[in-house]
Amino acid sequence: MSAIKLKSKVKTIDLTNENDENIGKITFNPEDIGAYNELLSIGDIITKISENYDSVKEISNIPEGKLESLEKYKDAQNNFDQIGKFTSFVVEQVDKISEKINRIFGNGTSELIFQGGHDLELLSNFIEAVIPYFKSAKKERVNKYLDKTEGDVM
Repeated sequence: MSAIKLKSKVKTIDLTNENDENIGKITFNPEDIGAYNELLSIGDIITKISENYDSVKEISNIPEGKLESLEKYKDAQNNFDQIGKFTSFVVEQVDKISEKINRIFGNGTSELIFQGGHDLELLSNFIEAVIPYFKSAKKERVNKYLDKTEGDVM
């Protein structure tokens, strides 16, 4: 029986918590242009979240204590509505990011990163750790192309 030997470019990396305890593994191919594209699109989503943050960052009229009049209650409710819209938007966007992460790094990876929540700070640590693998692979692809075309110059 004959066999076809396939080259594997998949990397498997352990994920650890702040106590250096192993909490899982990720597998991915940093040379996969589709995975790289998905990773870049996560950056686009984060930019959208940041742009939408402007809608709530100026809210300073959140009352403390009792709301003594109907007008103060209405003002507070409007602010809470704005905050609610923003947080709902963030939850939707983080869910999109989770889907992308699972496509790139394997099912369940987003659960390991977000720990069941929607905390973007947890994401940034992960992204900063995996980006170098993709950048290195991209650089190698470009260098291979440049090495092949150097001899073709007139």
